[in-house]
Formats: sequence, C-alpha cells, structure tokens
Amino acid sequence: MKNSYNTVDEKTGTVNYNGPSEITKGNHNGIPAKTNAYQPGDERGHVQASSLGGNNTTTNVVPQNAEVNHKGYYALEQGERNALKSDAQIHSDKTAYVSNQPGNRPDAFMVNDEITYSDGHKESVHLSFQNEGYAEQAAWNEQSAALPGTFDAPNPDGLRGSMTSAEYGSLMNETDQALPGISDEYAPADFSGVPSSELDASSGLGTDTTANADGASADMGGIGADADAGDAGADTGADADGGADADPD
Repeated sequence: MKNSYNTVDEKTGTVNYNGPSEITKGNHNGIPAKTNAYQPGDERGHVQASSLGGNNTTTNVVPQNAEVNHKGYYALEQGERNALKSDAQIHSDKTAYVSNQPGNRPDAFMVNDEITYSDGHKESVHLSFQNEGYAEQAAWNEQSAALPGTFDAPNPDGLRGSMTSAEYGSLMNETDQALPGISDEYAPADFSGVPSSELDASSGLGTDTTANADGASADMGGIGADADAGDAGADTGADADGGADADPD
C-alpha cells in the first residue's frame, strides 16, 4: 500500500514515511477512528506529524502510547521544527515497526533524519522509541539488568536486521538519559569549516562536510507521543471514537 511518501508492508504491517519534513498547518481532519489494535493509554499517533507534512490516513496514523507521543516523539518533532525555522532542510525516514500484520499495534518507532543546515553542513540524527509507557520500560530494564545475556536473545520487535542484540540493548538503556535533550539534537553543531557552497565559489573544489549527531538514540523504551505529539498544539478536538485525544501534532 502506498500513499504519497508513506508505505505499509503488506506482510508485516510496518508503516514507513520517507520524505521531507516541512512546516505545514497541521490538522486532524478525517483522522481514522481507533480500532481493536489500540490498547488502554494509546492515542492515534502520526508517524510523520501533520504539522510536518504528514497525512491523516491509516498509512500514517497508528496506535501510539500516549507517553511516547507526548514526550519523546513530541520532542523530536519540536527539534525538527526548530531546525526548519532556521532554514534547514530535513529528509526524514520514520518507521513504525509492526511484527504481525497490517493494522496491528506497532512495537516500536525508529527515526533517521538527515539535516542540511543553512551554512551547508549536514548532520544525522537517529532516534528510537519502544511503544510502551515509561513505567513498563523501566521495569523491563530492571529485569533485564538482573539476567545475564538478556540482550543476546533475538530482538523482540524485529527492529532492523542490521541491528545486533548488543546494539539494541544499548539503545534500550539510553532512553532516560537521551529524553530530556532530544530536541537539542537538531540544533546546529559547532561548525568551523567552510560551507561547500563557498568552496565551490572560490576554488571550484567543493567538499561535503558531514557532522554526525547520532548520539541521541532515544531508547526503544518509551518516548513517543500520540497522534503526533509533534504537531505543535494540543488537538482538543473530539476523537472519532468518542474520546478526546490531545494530539500534539
């Protein structure tokens, strides 16, 4: 299934947005109603915030834990907005991993943003969020810490074939520390080099100076925010299913 920059894996149900992040007037008109896949405490979360160019269809709106939607995921979206307001350009690859079939609840979210700042330098930000509340995540981390070899087991949510168990375990343990500064990951890093545009003009050589800012892996553990906490204001409109989702995006 495909819709604009969104795709849904027909076998697993994994939802992906791969395209630009751009500041738009967010709205939740026609947002899909909740289904049986939603658990207590879930909100209708946008993989790509509606205020950043995301749509309101089932190819972009999924069950998302409210704490994740309104905290970690909102923070990353706020970071994107701040960068865009400073004339940066962002290509975003956001994935809601579903391990069963289309329509089921995502296990986790992973974000890979490539940012080109106005001075010409580039940075990469990589974040991940487990689709569970913080209390559950904290309990999991405590249990795993007491069990030798816990992270040698297969990845429970199938997060990326390229991610080893050790990498996944490290990611899980970084959530609490990374959460407070997620939006800061999008601020321009110290940059003393000459932007490639200036090099092109003066010498014709041109270099692409890339600074990686991937230190902010927000553990798969529980940082996200509902219907896109990332869409600037709290959407106090009545939920299609009768509830009142405060969709930040």
